[in-house]
Amino acid sequence: MFLDQDNSPHKPCARQQLLNYSQEFCETEFYLQMMQLGPDKWCHLESISKYDSLRVDAAVVNSLICSYLLIVICLRAYSSLSICVEMVSSHLRCFYPNAGTQDFFIHIHSLYFQNCTKKDLAPEDAPGWVVMVLTLIPVSLIPVLVYLVVWKSKVQE
Repeated sequence: MFLDQDNSPHKPCARQQLLNYSQEFCETEFYLQMMQLGPDKWCHLESISKYDSLRVDAAVVNSLICSYLLIVICLRAYSSLSICVEMVSSHLRCFYPNAGTQDFFIHIHSLYFQNCTKKDLAPEDAPGWVVMVLTLIPVSLIPVLVYLVVWKSKVQE
């Protein structure tokens, strides 16, 4: 699924270090943002992920990871988490996405978003008039087609 860094000629990705940094620098901030938002809004995508454009000093994120000015595209909790994990991966010279970041996001989803599935997943029935029209059209075409076949066979005789 992801590029195999272990077979690359470059320095391999330190998966454990990637996980540790992601948890220390990204998950901690994400936790604070999610607690500030409140559990009742965790399942509302508009509340946790919003795209804006702003310049932010990346040293605020962590001086160990970045010490330059970065254009941050996303500011809300989940979007910030994604950017943070990507920055950590870049700092550790790991491909992004990779199996380690996938495992990290699965961990995040299991903690915060496990109860976000819709309860009524059953599809709604189509309105009665739609069912009637879609049933009558093919049924009414059958006698017409039978008549055409019979008429065509009589004409050829």
